[in-house]
Amino acid sequence: MPNKRNKVVFLELGVGYNTPTIIRYPFEQMAANWPQATLVRIGRSQASVPKKLGDKGISIDDGIQTALNEIG
Repeated sequence: MPNKRNKVVFLELGVGYNTPTIIRYPFEQMAANWPQATLVRIGRSQASVPKKLGDKGISIDDGIQTALNEIG
């Protein structure tokens, strides 16, 4: 488990609402509570991040392969 004081990126690839208590909600909570954490969510139609995260949340509403090709 990473240390809360370090820079951390929670990267979600194609995570939807099928079982949100496993990845989606815990990542949102950790990104909100950890001072140097950022949540990056990539996926089609379900990539939105809560407004409460502000600039600590990045939403990329696109296919995973397309998004990663654009980043890299």
